Amino acid sequence: MTRKIGSITPIWNQELFIKPHFEMLKSLDRSLVLLHDRPLPSYRNEHGYSTKKDLSEDILQMQFPNVEIIPAMYPSELDFGPGLYNEGLRLMQDCD
Repeated sequence: MTRKIGSITPIWNQELFIKPHFEMLKSLDRSLVLLHDRPLPSYRNEHGYSTKKDLSEDILQMQFPNVEIIPAMYPSELDFGPGLYNEGLRLMQDCD
């Protein structure tokens, strides 16, 4: 039996890290991005992320067209929690 390996990456304003991150993942069978509409509270407070959208989505579309971009349904006013990754896991049920 062949295994199918995938990745789930929540993103908000990560344009500086998009290219090396997805270059590292390019051999996977499937990559999914949960694109947030604003930063999660700890990212805004601890890292000073702007609420203004950057070029992350554009970079993904131009340089990594096989990456699936899904608008995150996880509430941005909540911080990291299992619900964030559970959302992605529901979408990746075809992967091991």
